[in-house]
Amino acid sequence: MNRHPLVGVCGAFALGILLDYSFNIPISFLLVLTFISLLSFPILFYLGAPLSFCVVSSFLLIGMTGASYHHYSYSHYPINHISRLLTAEKKPAYLQGIVVSSPTIKQLPRRGVVTPPQQTMQQSSFLLKADMIKNKAKWERVSGTIRVSSYTNPPEADAIKYGNKIELLGTISAPLPPNNPGQWDYRRYLQRQQPSITALMTVTNLSNIKVLSRNNGNAFFRFVNFIKERLAKIINRCCTSDSSSIVIGMILGDRQNISNDVMEAFKKTGTIHFLAISGFNVGILVIAVHTLLRMLGINRRISAGAMILFLMLYAILTGMVPSAVRACLMASIYFGAILLNRGRDLPNSIAAAVLIILIRNPSELFSIGLQLSVLGVLGIVYVSNRIEGFLWKGTLLIERLQAPEERSKLGFLWRYIRKNLCVSLGAWLAVMPLIAHYFHILTPFVALLNIIIFPLICILVVGGLVILIVGSIHPLLTVPFAYLIHYSNLILEWLIETLARPVHSTGVPQLTFFYTPGPSWLWISIYYAMGITLIWYKEMRLRLAYVIILMLVCGNVFFFLNQVQDRFWNGFGQRNKDLRLTCLSVGHGSAVFIEFPNGKNLLFDAGSYANFDVGESIIAPFLWERGIKKIDLVVLSHEHTDHTNALPSLLERFRIDAVLTNKFFLQSYYNSLSSNKATDGIASPSARNDSMQEQRRFSVIARSVSDEAISNERNVLKVLKDKGIKHFVVSLGTRINGFGEAELMVLGPPQNSILSSNDNSCVLRIGYAGRTLLLLADVKEAGIASLLYNFDNLKADIIQVPHHGFYIANTNKLVKKVQPHYAFINSDTKTVSEKTLNEYLENGTQVFRTDHSGAITVTINSHGIINVSTFIKR
Repeated sequence: MNRHPLVGVCGAFALGILLDYSFNIPISFLLVLTFISLLSFPILFYLGAPLSFCVVSSFLLIGMTGASYHHYSYSHYPINHISRLLTAEKKPAYLQGIVVSSPTIKQLPRRGVVTPPQQTMQQSSFLLKADMIKNKAKWERVSGTIRVSSYTNPPEADAIKYGNKIELLGTISAPLPPNNPGQWDYRRYLQRQQPSITALMTVTNLSNIKVLSRNNGNAFFRFVNFIKERLAKIINRCCTSDSSSIVIGMILGDRQNISNDVMEAFKKTGTIHFLAISGFNVGILVIAVHTLLRMLGINRRISAGAMILFLMLYAILTGMVPSAVRACLMASIYFGAILLNRGRDLPNSIAAAVLIILIRNPSELFSIGLQLSVLGVLGIVYVSNRIEGFLWKGTLLIERLQAPEERSKLGFLWRYIRKNLCVSLGAWLAVMPLIAHYFHILTPFVALLNIIIFPLICILVVGGLVILIVGSIHPLLTVPFAYLIHYSNLILEWLIETLARPVHSTGVPQLTFFYTPGPSWLWISIYYAMGITLIWYKEMRLRLAYVIILMLVCGNVFFFLNQVQDRFWNGFGQRNKDLRLTCLSVGHGSAVFIEFPNGKNLLFDAGSYANFDVGESIIAPFLWERGIKKIDLVVLSHEHTDHTNALPSLLERFRIDAVLTNKFFLQSYYNSLSSNKATDGIASPSARNDSMQEQRRFSVIARSVSDEAISNERNVLKVLKDKGIKHFVVSLGTRINGFGEAELMVLGPPQNSILSSNDNSCVLRIGYAGRTLLLLADVKEAGIASLLYNFDNLKADIIQVPHHGFYIANTNKLVKKVQPHYAFINSDTKTVSEKTLNEYLENGTQVFRTDHSGAITVTINSHGIINVSTFIKR
């Protein structure tokens, strides 16, 4: 600690931030502790206390300062802050404010079919520093930063520019918290940004954006944005569209034009850091610029000063992202030592960089990027050399003894491969547990892949830098470099996308990445404790054999407990004898996951009309949160996309043993043509009129069967065939075995049905410990009439309200026949009918809705006791 004082200072400051984050300590109590710590140091020093007491007192002061600073930055808002005026419900609002970021454009896939179609829509977004809000025809002062989005065409470049003061009309709301276990907390992510974002606004019409004045805000940042736009234009003008987007992402940190497929491929292969402003990219730029300065004859100290200035401007140019700030700060400290003729201290350099980042924004401590960035550097510094020394001890000794002229001419190639492998492996070992925890993916061969793609990345980064310099003189001079970048990018993308393709499309086993539930924080802590012990076992005076034995024991315990927990245990020491049903909140869609006492599980439907993949964003994180690695059975009630389009992403991430569909899965489209005739006479004319009025009321959400439906059915079946998944069809009377004491029976559709797609939904009854669950999917009047006709006894304790809570004419007959104690609705706010709710409430049924309560969990224990809980507590 004496040799690296900044490490202790940074550690104490970070621990204080963590303390406040974990316990949300009242600010008054924090200030009292800070004041006591401030007084204790001079008192102890005056009384002649031992130096260790004074050091502890100073660290306590730094820790309490960090806690108070985080609390004030994260939780304190002025009285007129926009967050105090908002709720989760969207409301129309007039706002005035200054644009504080350039607009970014993101291509969003339309989640209309099981595999994303070519059609996409654009989301344009920018940050607005609010100044005024109209309240009852009167403008009032307001503060806070808002994220403004438009889902139409991108805003005009002239209207949305950094520094423009604008007036806009749209709907505004507070960011929503997660609605499901394991789901990413988008609200907390926005609040941790710099500046903190506490409101979301949607503008549906570009005519609702009006420019009031220009050239407001910070003049320096206006200039930086102007330079960044000019540099991006140079790259776009000189390079092809595909290669320009990659080069801009690597050098300027703007990845909005990189396709989703390319981004996903880089993620799967563990090379996504190459598309960010990481220490690797900054290192290449630093070497290139510093070499250029030295070639121009500029002396060492002046070059060091110029590099510090370049790094400061570059960090600002890239938007001050933590990885860029950390890398630029560390490099600046290195050149600062040269400038001042001082020795270089790497631990202090890392600590200084992290401390500056935390002072700028204390919430960055919880940023995944900062955590991975720091750990990656530590792995390269402290692990890679030890790996090289352990594996090639004799080779390194010989190389040190050899004179340069004695070495092989091709020796540099071997040294490059060896060094690159060890550096990549050291970084991977350092960040692997966190990547598995946050992203649920492992990329064990990324070290080997880095050896291949490292030269290509260097060509893209250095070539992009050359184009920026030469292209500003004349574009024709950049032609050779543009061709080099273009073909290097083609090779890079082909290589990455080939390695990231699914198994069924390549015919070879998938080895480059694996999906995993991810370790808990307990096991992550044990992993890093073991790693630190292995690195410094000599300093700790431990024997290497004992350290390795301890690591093997911990690894075996981890593996054994995971296997036992997967098959038999719910936590530690308690055998799982409950049947557990979880209805996930996926908007207008359905995903019901059931865990049985014998360890088996079943997923009933998986899809949504949301503009994101709910399989990737909601269902998979929930399953990983539960420690689920395999889905035993998927039941797709019918073919509509809001019940099926999450299946491909689940098939990619989990082993699925079998999929069941109703026997009319590929025929419902044709049956729907005559569905109107089939439903005649089932409901009275007045009931049909009520139903029509109710459907009209929800016309924005209700979707009719179209040509898209038959396309989706075929896509589902094709995906199952490509993956080699067992596919079975079921209908009324089919019993599903293999779930222990639970009894599963299919109650619909009938054997010879001519009903519509919704009415042909697979209806599933589950019995356990004397209790019954009834899952009705999207059945409507005709489907309900069929159930009432075919079964005298439909009693169930828990029922899934059919068709997302839309009004159905014979709902009352269904409720009286079933007599449920509990009902749950997989819905969004616009689909639930008040008439439907009243039908259940009037019959004494307790109703739960995913749009109000998030995920709904129903447990039935071995004694038949039912417990219902919701993810959002109200």
